[in-house]
Amino acid sequence: MKPAITLIAGLLLVPVVALHAAEPRAVAAFTAPDKGFLENYCLDCHAGKTAKRDFDLKALPARPADGNTLEAWVRVYERVRAGEMPPADADRPSADQLQKFLRPLGTGL
Repeated sequence: MKPAITLIAGLLLVPVVALHAAEPRAVAAFTAPDKGFLENYCLDCHAGKTAKRDFDLKALPARPADGNTLEAWVRVYERVRAGEMPPADADRPSADQLQKFLRPLGTGL
């Protein structure tokens, strides 16, 4: 019985180990975001102690050193790409500005 439990536990850990093994490559491939875009469309709401949803982009390192920071940039990329950010009631970037922001940021994700 114990060998079966060990085998099952080992199989469940394989994806976790694979994710952590891939993490350094993803961090190395990451392209820093366009600071101008962030200043124009993000930092009014997502900077400092009053950052909405406690998501402070100003405090987020431009070059992730770990998976948590990389995950935060993936979240930024996905929300901007989906059109959720900036919100509809805020100044919105043009389609060209969006592409200039998303293309290099998405390259390493």
